[in-house]
Amino acid sequence: MSEAPGAGESPTVEAAAVAAAVPQKDDSECAAGTGKKKAPPTITIINEYCKGCDLCVVACPKDVLAMKSGKVIVVKGELCNGCMLCELRCPDFAILIGEVA
Repeated sequence: MSEAPGAGESPTVEAAAVAAAVPQKDDSECAAGTGKKKAPPTITIINEYCKGCDLCVVACPKDVLAMKSGKVIVVKGELCNGCMLCELRCPDFAILIGEVA
């Protein structure tokens, strides 16, 4: 039986475990039962907010993002599954993920 952390200590959780706990959207989801694959969500990068920390790039399970000249860029937008891990990890709110209307 493991003991709870002592006062002032916080439990450690590996990043992979956190990512695994976040629900992922299935890439095969279809738009309104039409049998057509859903379009990838829109990815908006607010360059003025991005400080180039790379957290979003590391968090993305589909390698949609990359760094260029100290800022994040979208390199494979068509692979985005809309999991929003990049948006959730960005400490500066520089990434917005939205559904295609």
